[in-house]
Amino acid sequence: MATGADAALIRILDEEKQSYICLAQNGFSSEYVEGLRRVSEGTTTREVMTRGEPILSADISSDPVEAGKGNFSLELPPMPCSRSPSRAR
Repeated sequence: MATGADAALIRILDEEKQSYICLAQNGFSSEYVEGLRRVSEGTTTREVMTRGEPILSADISSDPVEAGKGNFSLELPPMPCSRSPSRAR
């Protein structure tokens, strides 16, 4: 990957179905990606999409911003993470 990241994905929100569609991904298992389809209030991803501001974390597995948000369907090893919103019209 050009960014040097171990894994990355691009999702869009399907407002009609209230689920995320994964347009592209690299480095994640299909089970992990499938677990990211659900739109849930209170998750960091939903917060980024609502506020329109990115959230950066040096270690997503222990970041207090992530704690208790139910963001993960599977356990993750320590890793940095960036969630950045994009909008298209």
